Amino acid sequence: MKIVLIYPYFIEKRIQNGDVGVVPMGLFHIGALLMENGFSVEILNLYQYTKTSPEIPDILIREKPDIIGFSILNGNRRGGIEIAEIAKKLNPSVQIVFGGAGATFLWQHL
Repeated sequence: MKIVLIYPYFIEKRIQNGDVGVVPMGLFHIGALLMENGFSVEILNLYQYTKTSPEIPDILIREKPDIIGFSILNGNRRGGIEIAEIAKKLNPSVQIVFGGAGATFLWQHL
């Protein structure tokens, strides 16, 4: 089973990419635990892309994930939703999981 963990791009214009370009440590912890238990895992930092970036569908097609996990904050939750929508159009059976502070405290906006 292939699991892709994604740190999505930010929509908020006030946020500078240089301030948010580091993948949250939690994704690495989750990835390590999954790998220890036999899963194939990729961690993708997509903060530099946008919804219209042609690379996003290409990346998702190349990776062929069964499950996609997103680590989101308030500022990038919309980016996560947009990438999830693209992923579902490419593969309707892909499972989507949201985590992180944005998913915990803003779950009703997902």
